[in-house]
Amino acid sequence: MSAQDWATILVAIGAGAIFKELVVVIGKALTGRLGQRRNEVDRAFRERDREASRRRKLEESLSHHRRLMNEAPCIPIESIPPWPTYTQGDTP
Repeated sequence: MSAQDWATILVAIGAGAIFKELVVVIGKALTGRLGQRRNEVDRAFRERDREASRRRKLEESLSHHRRLMNEAPCIPIESIPPWPTYTQGDTP
């Protein structure tokens, strides 16, 4: 088989598309773009986790203070506002 026959076979089975993607990935790796993207994703996850931790602390504090107000004889239960409701975007 000649080189032209091999090239025809490789193109027919889609090796051209695979080779193109391989070249793109190697190019990104050599320029550091893959590492930059990984850092962006890691930073976004850290920010999400930090925000979730703050939200949990606020919810725990609210729960604690509501229990204290319920047990306090000087605060009527009717004067304690209801729990805040979750909207569709901020469900736990």
